[in-house]
Amino acid sequence: MSLVSCGGCGKEVSSDYKFCPYCGSEIDIIQQDETAQAVSGIVELIICSNCGDENPASDKTCNNCGTVLSGNKIEKQAYSAPKPAVKPEPAVKQVNTVKPVQKNKKQKSKAAPGQQVKQANDFSNQKILLIFGGILVIALVVMFASGAFDSPAPVATQEAMAPQQEQPGVDLSMMQRINEFESAVQANPADMEKTLQLGHMLMDSRLFERAIIYYKKFLAVKPADTDVMVDMGVCFFELRDYATADSVMQSALKINPRHQIALMNLGVVNMNWGKMDKAKDWLQKAVDVNPSSEQGIRAKSLLESH
Repeated sequence: MSLVSCGGCGKEVSSDYKFCPYCGSEIDIIQQDETAQAVSGIVELIICSNCGDENPASDKTCNNCGTVLSGNKIEKQAYSAPKPAVKPEPAVKQVNTVKPVQKNKKQKSKAAPGQQVKQANDFSNQKILLIFGGILVIALVVMFASGAFDSPAPVATQEAMAPQQEQPGVDLSMMQRINEFESAVQANPADMEKTLQLGHMLMDSRLFERAIIYYKKFLAVKPADTDVMVDMGVCFFELRDYATADSVMQSALKINPRHQIALMNLGVVNMNWGKMDKAKDWLQKAVDVNPSSEQGIRAKSLLESH
């Protein structure tokens, strides 16, 4: 799995997603093509004992979590990004393949008139097919770029999304804050405010499994908080656990049947899960709650485009 930057909010998201899980913007497929990797050589790496991230062997601290690096070094294939695969160059290269036919025609200057006409017709047919193929490739690229084949991603509640705008990615300062909050929560497990803030920071940093741990601790004390249920469901979605994401969000609806974000997210989860009929039912329910709200408008757009 590779990460790409969202054109809407700048967050890094999985290349498997078609819509940003944080702001709902469509992910540019061409951008994902540009990040395709190619083998370029062997590099020496060292694995972080804290988060498991791979770092260059020359680094002293982990680029992901800031932990001092130690342990055995490994060798691994290095990859580099090739040029974008959206240029219509294949059509030009295919035209070059007909040159031997032209050479054969010059060599067989004594061929009968009927044979010469046949060779000319064969060349014309190949040229037409190549032109048609080039047009088809361009049309497919345009369709991908316009989002015709996109699949959406769910959104978190406003409370969980607010830190995302301030903290676009994991860095040393964010990891320091996370460590401070973890120490505070361990020292005072009854502090539900810090427990919830820690869960949101971990979710914003795409540390979904750790975020779920603190969301569960919070819900064990406050089981009726539907917003936290929805955010935890988004974490399960990011981990590709669609069944659990569906179950958690439906639990939120048992408490608040008109929770519009939960309704829309259930539509998105089932759409990515391949259950289109259920997805459309949930999206329609989200529209019915408030068709003029941001989530109602998005749910209606998904219904019309799928």
